[in-house]
Amino acid sequence: MKENNMKKALELEELRKRVDELEKEIGKVGDMVDRFGHDYKFLPPPETFFKWREEKETTQARLVELVDTYRSQNHEVIELWTSWHQKACESIIRENEELQSNIEKRKSFVIPNSLPAEIQSDKDKILYLSVQEKTAKELLHRLRKIDTGKCSYFSINTYYLYDYYDLMILE
Repeated sequence: MKENNMKKALELEELRKRVDELEKEIGKVGDMVDRFGHDYKFLPPPETFFKWREEKETTQARLVELVDTYRSQNHEVIELWTSWHQKACESIIRENEELQSNIEKRKSFVIPNSLPAEIQSDKDKILYLSVQEKTAKELLHRLRKIDTGKCSYFSINTYYLYDYYDLMILE
């Protein structure tokens, strides 16, 4: 049973990741059109864009259907799936709270060098980490809504949660 639940939870995660990937690609196209217009030579062909949108809608509908089914028939799958994400969020929050505490106490602290390359100054790094913590807390709140049935999908902001997937423990 546990192995079967793991497979089902992994299927949910693969669907969720695919929706995220498609949303990002669709968003990039929208950004390019906003900046450069519809004639921009690096835009994907319209049929590709429409294919992405259709695949996103279909994949998200399948995800929502499975989440709703497991929520009512096998809630352990939902608990397992969301627990992976909750642990990653809690790890980020804990790390950032510790860093913030050290800053406030004027203890020595090291700001991670693994932040996105464009984040250069300590002030920008501290701001980035603050937004990262808020993003993780918002995701944690959304995960609780998945558990209770108030929503069936969540996305991961991998710009602010850049090491998120490294922190996920699939057990």
